[in-house]
Amino acid sequence: MLSTKFKLLLAGFFIQASVFSVNQLNKVDDLFKTGKYEKAFKKANQLKSESAYHRKAKTYFYMGFSLLKLSNEKAKKLGVSNRERSIVNYVSKGVKYQKSESEMNAFNSLFPDFITVAKSRMVEVNRLKREREIKEIVELLAVNFNDTISDIGKFIQEKIKLKQRP
Repeated sequence: MLSTKFKLLLAGFFIQASVFSVNQLNKVDDLFKTGKYEKAFKKANQLKSESAYHRKAKTYFYMGFSLLKLSNEKAKKLGVSNRERSIVNYVSKGVKYQKSESEMNAFNSLFPDFITVAKSRMVEVNRLKREREIKEIVELLAVNFNDTISDIGKFIQEKIKLKQRP
């Protein structure tokens, strides 16, 4: 049997560890809110390799939305070769790992821009004939953002027509 002292020590350790994890994401949140998107991306990227943050929705939301706020050139400096694809992948993981609506609600103002990027990514993926990725994006948009397949199809057709104009 474990002594009471040991149980209290163990409980204190776990409480301290959970406070540590909250503080690290708060740092990322502060960086993001002050417009330091490159630093927010780097910090969130570091955190995702730690087991305490690997399956936290906010870790991936901060990565995706930081890239959303950065230009292609700045994203490339961070080692991100395909900005749109990375944005969709990170936000997708954030949606996958979310445990409550409040985690998504914190980013509500950014989702319209994300949806536009995801649809643009679909145009590219459609051109490349990557059916699996198309299916993943359509499912993400339909299930989580109430986009219908016909809305997505219309968007793709409009973009294709615009690109074909001289």
